[in-house]
Amino acid sequence: MIKRKKGMRTCIVAILLVFCIASGCSLADATDGDRIREREIKSEAIEKLSAGMTFQEIKKELGRTYYYFDEHQAPNFFSYIVDGSMRYTQTFANWDDICELSGKELLETIKEENTEIPPRFADTAAAREEMKSAIFGSRGWVMLFANESYAYATYGEYGEYIFRYNIRQNTIDRALDVSGLQRFSMEAMPMYYFTPDGRHLVFRNQNNWILGKPATKRLRLPFAATYIYEIDFEESRISLLTKDHENWVVPEEYAYPPRFESAYRYDYPSFYKGSELLQLTAFDVERVDSESMAAIKDGVFAVMLRPSDEIAGNLGYYSFAVIDVANDALLSVCAVNPEP
Repeated sequence: MIKRKKGMRTCIVAILLVFCIASGCSLADATDGDRIREREIKSEAIEKLSAGMTFQEIKKELGRTYYYFDEHQAPNFFSYIVDGSMRYTQTFANWDDICELSGKELLETIKEENTEIPPRFADTAAAREEMKSAIFGSRGWVMLFANESYAYATYGEYGEYIFRYNIRQNTIDRALDVSGLQRFSMEAMPMYYFTPDGRHLVFRNQNNWILGKPATKRLRLPFAATYIYEIDFEESRISLLTKDHENWVVPEEYAYPPRFESAYRYDYPSFYKGSELLQLTAFDVERVDSESMAAIKDGVFAVMLRPSDEIAGNLGYYSFAVIDVANDALLSVCAVNPEP
């Protein structure tokens, strides 16, 4: 619960720099912050804090550090390095907002939020069921990769699941839970590298809320943590390859999802071949989600199809599909969940 001194709200602790990423600024160029590096403090300094302190009081107690504050646009934040290995970034609306956590509770929260939670394979049926409550935000489904055997898609800015559509069997047969990596969605910066057969994925995740390594004299801020996992979708096996992203190179057998040069294009609500408008009847062209398309070969696309207008904002009722616009054919379709 959030309160304020004299009726003002208390902020729940968040270990993320949401505003900076969303607005395009960074810790190094925030206009109203202290022009210094994040202050390094010991965990004992956190433990000494009392519940009910304002964030102004907390910052004063812990010492001058980097912060951003704009009274017209929350959230604001200040940030510290704790014990040289953790980042404590506190977001708040106003300096006189109150933190209800004691110092020990706050330290436990910091430790929690600085712990990497690796991806895992989830029960596919349960993940699909959970998707029934997923609502379209600033983005809907995103097709990550497709070939003649598989299509992979996630959703939103940074979805909590990556689903695999097995095209030949016409079923959604894998769900990779990446919610632990994406719990700081505005900060996570995932990248995906697939093998051409679509059976293996290298997942590169940068999380600026977790400390990668200490700052140097040349750098104002410490590096963000970057974790690189190899995902074997056939054996349901996950391996941490490295946390040393600076010296890591993409293995030759992996590549970015291929950007197939196609003579066909989709300009909502129609498909074209060059400048020729195609008259398609095998599927409802207006249901094709333009952001969730991947060319398999010329004229053949893996797509996500929107559900009926009544539930069009609910991502859990979209469908994976393979369409052939060159021959006006719907080759396969599989709903994440059947429409109610």
